[in-house]
Amino acid sequence: MTVLGILKIAGANWKLLVGVALIAATVFLWLRLEVVKARLDATQTYVVELETTNTQNLLEIDRYKRDQKMNDMAIKAEQDRRKGVQDQLTELRSRIDNAPHDGCVGPAVHAVINGLRSQSADHKD
Repeated sequence: MTVLGILKIAGANWKLLVGVALIAATVFLWLRLEVVKARLDATQTYVVELETTNTQNLLEIDRYKRDQKMNDMAIKAEQDRRKGVQDQLTELRSRIDNAPHDGCVGPAVHAVINGLRSQSADHKD
């Protein structure tokens, strides 16, 4: 009987029940919308932070690339300098090796030493 009584009350007040259901659905959807808005705001803030971090990373990468180019240039300059020194040593060795084997080597040795003296006077280290 109680079920029939509830159905009779519901049948008589169906407009009221539909109105209450519509209000409840509207409130629920409004609350869901607020949650979605909050998530969207949080996500947008996160995206801005990521963009800022990305920009900083790109600047840092550019700085590392510049440093790498400078280091490469310094390495190349040092390799060229060492090549020059190696060429000078090779030339000195050849002058010593080309000294006469059967005669006096003094003039050849003195020429090499004098060459070293003039190079050290010209050297700016």
